[in-house]
Amino acid sequence: MIITATSLTPNQCKDIQSILQGIDPLFLHGLDYPFFDEDALHFIYYQDLLPAAVLVLLHIKNQSFEVLAFTHKSFENRGYFQALLSHAKKKHPIDQLTWILAKISPKTKHLLKKFSAQYLDTEYTMERSLSSLPNRPSTYHLLPFDDQKDKLYEVWDKEKFIARYGLFPLSQSHCFLYDFFVFPEYRHRGIGQNILVQILKKMQEAGFTHILLHVSQSNEIACHLYLKQHFVISTSLHYYASKIERTADQTSTITPNTIR
Repeated sequence: MIITATSLTPNQCKDIQSILQGIDPLFLHGLDYPFFDEDALHFIYYQDLLPAAVLVLLHIKNQSFEVLAFTHKSFENRGYFQALLSHAKKKHPIDQLTWILAKISPKTKHLLKKFSAQYLDTEYTMERSLSSLPNRPSTYHLLPFDDQKDKLYEVWDKEKFIARYGLFPLSQSHCFLYDFFVFPEYRHRGIGQNILVQILKKMQEAGFTHILLHVSQSNEIACHLYLKQHFVISTSLHYYASKIERTADQTSTITPNTIR
């Protein structure tokens, strides 16, 4: 039995948590999952009334979606993923899928080939302990301009607006850094490195012990900056894309496509 849901019930949320048992929490943090908002369409597979697998469609634009799928370890290698995907394609108009994969096993390679999926990018989740930070003076002003839980900051050097970033608490010990952006005219001067160290100190003072972030493998400058500041790669997420062409009877064939 497959259940389709946008607004999940408390019991369905518990069922999804059950499916995720045994999966590295840090990996799930990297995916920002689980989330139970209305932009995500969940398909839950029940085998003999037990939650066996879940497939999630994340709306990007128009009829383009990202795909996440998880199978409970007791139900692996039984074809639940393909059954869920086939069901999703019949129930929901999908033109394009972006696959998010943590591992590229031989079986996964075969699946990607079957769907003619084309490689897009690899995204790293990086983590750093907030102990043993460099002893540098606080040069810049880090000014919040949002009062919500999800904090956004501007970075000022006297009267110059030079950078911005966002912070999101994942737990009492871990926080997530995102959208760290130094304006082009202030790059290649060591400014980004100094701002980053100041951000790390600020998070340490706030009581956090670890900080996480996402960065594209293709962003060599950012990767170099974070590795230089002793971030380590904890997980790698590989992105592939497939375009679905629908016929008049709603059947689907997969052809290669890239997402811009």
